[in-house]
Amino acid sequence: MIIICGLARTGKSTLAKRLKSVLPSFNLIVSEALRNGFQKIDEQHSKDWGNKNSQLRQEIFPAFAREFISWNEKFSKCNTIFDCALLNIKQVIDFVKDEDIVLCLGFGGRSNDEILDIIRSYEQSDDYTKNYNNETLIKLWGDISAIDKENLKLCNKNNIKYFDTSNDRDNCFKTIIEYCLSALQMREDEE
Repeated sequence: MIIICGLARTGKSTLAKRLKSVLPSFNLIVSEALRNGFQKIDEQHSKDWGNKNSQLRQEIFPAFAREFISWNEKFSKCNTIFDCALLNIKQVIDFVKDEDIVLCLGFGGRSNDEILDIIRSYEQSDDYTKNYNNETLIKLWGDISAIDKENLKLCNKNNIKYFDTSNDRDNCFKTIIEYCLSALQMREDEE
């Protein structure tokens, strides 16, 4: 499985779609789709989702996602690209298996103001961030810069590839795709 995680607006979904185009036999699973179904189970699930520290978000959803993907791979006999926007890096570390390729996208440790400028530079008309001013985004997401720096530390500590997508995303995505193809080839050669 290829797992793509990282901060909001770092290009996770765009990268997942590009990877899918070069790896057509892979399933593409987006965590937001799983979440939307999960929230609709009942009123309590919907309410619990609003609490970032709830057992639902911290334990149940990550376990559900891993199990869902495992069964999906078993039945489809295909690998998965998992755009896991809804799991923080600590959850991803607990979630991964040795054979997974994990990619963490970030902003290279820049300041909140620099990050917000980058986010605005990549915005499209249908992006939800268009409806919020910078102050609201900071309230919604928290200290983006501190989270990014913590992600980078955790990636280094846990041997997870961190990619700075703040400059020239097209080139960065090409590098990431080459990395994934090379890693997949090495695994195939080992078998």
